[in-house]
Amino acid sequence: TINFFTSNGYTLNQDFFVFPYDWRRDISETKDLLDQKINQIKDQTNSAKVDIVAHSMGGLVARNYIADSAKAQNVRKLFALGTPHLGSVKSLKALRYGDCLTRTELENLPICLGVNFSEVKDVIQNMISGFELAPSQTYFNFYSGEDNQHPFPYRVKSGALNYSQIKNLLNNFGHNTTLFNPSENFHVLDNSLSNTNGVNVAIIAGSGIQTLGQIIELTVLNLNGNKIAY
Repeated sequence: TINFFTSNGYTLNQDFFVFPYDWRRDISETKDLLDQKINQIKDQTNSAKVDIVAHSMGGLVARNYIADSAKAQNVRKLFALGTPHLGSVKSLKALRYGDCLTRTELENLPICLGVNFSEVKDVIQNMISGFELAPSQTYFNFYSGEDNQHPFPYRVKSGALNYSQIKNLLNNFGHNTTLFNPSENFHVLDNSLSNTNGVNVAIIAGSGIQTLGQIIELTVLNLNGNKIAY
């Protein structure tokens, strides 16, 4: 992203700025930090407002910022690229099975070049941001299981699971489901997505790359007669 903007005439730390944040923590905590950064930029550039370009979780950070009507006055436009506003099935997969934290173009390799999947799972289930990225209750209003284009995010042998059933499933497997509660507080924003407090928002939902839409979990009996999920 930095290379894209600098090759198109922008100068880093002059008219183009980067905002890093701790993606492991509660997304709500970034609002004041982002506000500090934006006010610094406004003072440095003598601008009344800024434009924000955000990707994935960064879009949730920005959305949370402009949900504050006073802070939204600092933003002219928000470009949200591939942002899981209502959550992501891939994040649910990471909570249940772990994931490979390598670069995107390496994801289809048969081996993971990063942290072991089980270690990723252990870490993410204790990160509130992992639950904030999982499908929220409002997700099921859009992906309601009505057809193959709108599947529930999780299916087991007995059928597709709704939001409460997924919470129970994860709880039964010993995951830290207490973090669902604060994540639900964050996703109160889902009820007012259309209210941008005057900020011009452009949502780019995809660019032709397929996205995980459903986890199908089945069980088999091994030679010892124990159930194994796959």
